[in-house]
Amino acid sequence: MQLTHMCRNSLVMPDDVPDKLLRYMHTAMQFSDRGVNATIVAWNRVILVHGEPGMGKSSLCKALAHKLAIRLGDRYRAAQLVEINAHSLFSKYFSESGKLVMRLFAQIEAYALRRDTLLCLLIGTRARDAVLLTDVSRHAHQCAPPC
Repeated sequence: MQLTHMCRNSLVMPDDVPDKLLRYMHTAMQFSDRGVNATIVAWNRVILVHGEPGMGKSSLCKALAHKLAIRLGDRYRAAQLVEINAHSLFSKYFSESGKLVMRLFAQIEAYALRRDTLLCLLIGTRARDAVLLTDVSRHAHQCAPPC
């Protein structure tokens, strides 16, 4: 289940972190597949990766999304990674920002409606933060409380 050696060399974090995250994401999908009630067994569908610039947060998130797409190839016909730079959503014109956000959510919703597509969102909030939101399952979104 290990990430590629090339990806590992670009990360500045303990060696076991990428594999632990991958196992966590895989387990969350198994919980969803088996209909585990999220009010009884809580799991989070959002992974926040935080750290200083240059530590490999975005590289890690991209590698995890890629690895999941490969591992879940028999389940999903396609995988889509959507990268969002939060700063690009803001405009100096108030109404323009709202339109940009609405357009983005419409695009994400269109991807999410494709049941045969694994959807991963990579949201960069600042130069030092990256968040990977994974679609653990459409079913999980219906039966689990928001994170």
